[in-house]
Amino acid sequence: MKSDELDQKLTDAGKNLSPAFSSDLHARIMAEVRHSGAGDSPAKLKWVWTIGLAAAAIAALIIVPWAMLPKVPPAIAPTSPSLLSMSDMPSLHEIVHDTVVPMREKLNEARFAYLDRDGKRLALFLWHSLPGAPADHSKSSSPL
Repeated sequence: MKSDELDQKLTDAGKNLSPAFSSDLHARIMAEVRHSGAGDSPAKLKWVWTIGLAAAAIAALIIVPWAMLPKVPPAIAPTSPSLLSMSDMPSLHEIVHDTVVPMREKLNEARFAYLDRDGKRLALFLWHSLPGAPADHSKSSSPL
C-alpha cells in the first residue's frame, strides 16, 4: 500500500468520525460569546498590557541598578606573618602544665577538707557505743 493511499484512507476515516459542521450551532456559540462580554476583550487586553508593561518598567528600574552594583569580594583574613607564625603559640607542654598544675593543687588541698567532720562523727559514734554512755544525742551529753 502506498503512502498516498494510506493518507486518503486515514483522512476518510477521520471525516467519518467527526460530526458535521453546523452553522446554527456556530451562530449560537458566537452569540453567547458576544453576550458574555468577550467582545470587550481588546479593551481588557489593552489594560493587561498596560499594567504588565508598567510592572516590567518598575522591575527594570529596581533590578538593573542592583545588578550593576560592583561585586565586593568576601572579606579575607589578614595574612600578616605575625598572625600565622607558630612561634607565638604556646607549646602543648605549656598548655597542659598551666591547666593541670592548678587543678592538681586544688585536689591536694581538698583531700582533707572534711576530715575534721568525719573525725567528730567517729568520736561521737565511739562515745555512744561505750557501755553506760548516755543515749541522748544532744550536744550537752557529747564529750566533743
